[in-house]
Amino acid sequence: MPDAAFFPAFVKPHRSVIGGNGGRRKLPVTPVADAAACRHALASLPAAAYPVLLQRRVMGAGEGFFALRWNGRVVAMFAHRRLREKPPGGGVSVYRESIALEPRLVEPGLRLLDAPRLARRGHD
Repeated sequence: MPDAAFFPAFVKPHRSVIGGNGGRRKLPVTPVADAAACRHALASLPAAAYPVLLQRRVMGAGEGFFALRWNGRVVAMFAHRRLREKPPGGGVSVYRESIALEPRLVEPGLRLLDAPRLARRGHD
């Protein structure tokens, strides 16, 4: 569990809707103020919600760099700005607009995407 300085944060299941024998179930993005609230939110999730992302709250314009990789090769890069999110205080992007890709974000963004692959390679 991250230390207290990490919070507030959001618990984000890998999917917003899961299915199973009991039918479909919506899984919300859950704001958590501290480690105790985070443990409670994680304990309340069904196994099908995993893996989950624990995302630190980031204040700002809600703009991001995105890349699509296929077999280790980047095939597309783009950027967007959030215009609406649910819940409004932070969560899932529900309305956004495409924006110009800022060139200074490309190299650091691609390095970040390469980091897990490079780390795995060191363990092989």
